[in-house]
Amino acid sequence: MTLHNIQSPQPASGFALFELGFRPFFLLAGWLGVVLVAIWGAVYANLLSLNTYYGLIGWHSHEMLFGYTPAVIGGFLLTAVRNWTGVSTIRGPLLAGLALVWLAARILPLVPAAPHWLIAAVDLAFLPCLIIALVPPLMQGKAKNWMFVVILAVMASANALVHAERLGISGLPNGAYLMSHLIMLIIVIMGGRVIPFFTEAGVRPVQIQLQRREWVDRLSIALVIALAIAQTLAPYSPLTPLLAGLAALAHGVRLIGWYHPLIWQYPLLWILHLSYLWLVLGLALIPLASLGLVSPFVALHAFTTGAIGGITLGMMARVALGHSGRPLVTSRWITLAFVAIQLCALVRVFGPLVWPGSPPLISLSALLWVIAFGLFSLIYTPILIRPRIDGRPG
Repeated sequence: MTLHNIQSPQPASGFALFELGFRPFFLLAGWLGVVLVAIWGAVYANLLSLNTYYGLIGWHSHEMLFGYTPAVIGGFLLTAVRNWTGVSTIRGPLLAGLALVWLAARILPLVPAAPHWLIAAVDLAFLPCLIIALVPPLMQGKAKNWMFVVILAVMASANALVHAERLGISGLPNGAYLMSHLIMLIIVIMGGRVIPFFTEAGVRPVQIQLQRREWVDRLSIALVIALAIAQTLAPYSPLTPLLAGLAALAHGVRLIGWYHPLIWQYPLLWILHLSYLWLVLGLALIPLASLGLVSPFVALHAFTTGAIGGITLGMMARVALGHSGRPLVTSRWITLAFVAIQLCALVRVFGPLVWPGSPPLISLSALLWVIAFGLFSLIYTPILIRPRIDGRPG
C-alpha cells in the first residue's frame, strides 16, 4: 500500500475534526453505536417507549445497516481514497456538510412531526453525496477502486427499497437483507486487502509471508455476490443455503491462510481475525437456519454483531491511530473494548441457543456493546478532534 505525501508537515494546533474523512464519521459512528444500542436495550427492557418512522425493529435494523455502517465505510473510503490516488478528498465545510446530512438522517425519524417524505429524502441523500465526493479523486486512481462506487450505488438502491416499503409500496425485494450482503461484500473485499497486509506488517521485527491464493479470493467474493443476489431475489430457494455453505468454506480457507500465531500479541490484529471468523460462522449458520435447526436471526447477528461490530471497531481504532500520527499500539481500555465486542457477539449469537427468548441475555449483549463503543468513543474523541501529533495534515 503506497502512502502519498499530500502536503508538507505543519505545526499541530487547533481543531482538526473536518480535516479528513475518518475524523467526523468515526466520531459519529462511535457515539451512534453507544446511543443506538443503549436506547434499543432500554426499549427492549420496557424502560423506554419509542415511536419512529421505521417502526421499532425497523429503526434498530435501519440505523445499524444504513446509519452506523455507512458512516464507518464513508470515513474509511474518504481517507483511503486519498492514499490510493494521492488526491485530497473533501475537507472543511464540504466534509462538515456531508456529516450534517448523515446526522440529520439519524435525528429526523425520531421527530414525530417530521413529514415522511422529508425523512426519506434526507436519509436517501447521504450515499449519493458520498459517491459525488469520492468520484473526483477516484478518477485519478486505479480502475479497480471504482467497484466501491458501484457498491455504494447499490447500497443507495437498497435504502430506497426500505423507504419505498415504508411509504406503502409492497412486493419489493428486502432492502435490509440486500444491504447486509453489500456490507459483507465490502468486508470481504477490504478484508482481503488489509488483514493479511496488517498481519505481515504488524508482527515485526518477525518477517512472515502469509498464504494468499488469488483463486480463493476471487471465489470468496463471487460466492458472496451470488449469495446476495439469491437471498434478495429468492430467499427461500434451496440455492441460498447451498451458496452460504460454500461461501463459509471459501472464507474459512481464506482466513486460515491469513493466520499466524503471533497475532494474539497484538489486539489490533486479533480483533480483525476474530471478527472475520464471525463472518464465516454467520455464513455457516444460514444452512442450519434453512433446516430449522437455529433461528435465522442467530445467523444474522453472527454477521451484524460479530463481524460488522468487531471489524468496524478494529478498523476505526487502527485507522485513527495511523492517520493521527500515533503508534499502532492500543491502550488497555481499547483492548477491553475489543474483548467486550467479542463477548457481546458470543452472548447475542449463542445465548438464544442456550436460553431461548431470554431478555436478560439480550440486555447483557446490549450492555457489552455499549461498553465496547463507549470505551472507544471516550478514548478516541480527543484523537479525532485534535490535529496529528506529527504536524502533518489530515
